Amino acid sequence: MERRREHCLTAALGITESDGALADSGTLVLESGATRSHMVPLLPLVHVAILPESRILESFTQFVTQFVDGGGPGRLKERSALTFITRPSRTADIEQTLTIGVHGPQSLHVLIFRKPFDIGNNV
Repeated sequence: MERRREHCLTAALGITESDGALADSGTLVLESGATRSHMVPLLPLVHVAILPESRILESFTQFVTQFVDGGGPGRLKERSALTFITRPSRTADIEQTLTIGVHGPQSLHVLIFRKPFDIGNNV
């Protein structure tokens, strides 16, 4: 775990597949668990999320209804955590000096794919 953390802290770029997105807020939903670390999208300076268009939902309410209350694909109950990413964090000190990306990446990019694809066939 410590080795993974150090690697993520020194990486310039973290790439993840997004498990969903909420259209009303522009929020990405990322699951974490035994094989998917929450450190990959949060520790590198730049986060690139790959998002199938079919996983874009209207709102948080629709997300909860489909994936938590309704069981959805069934994966969510097996995950240790959900991370919701809306934009790079912003914070200001008492003198109102704005700092971006203190908690999470400084830059967030989302690649949306309309149709499923197989990476192996696109080489």
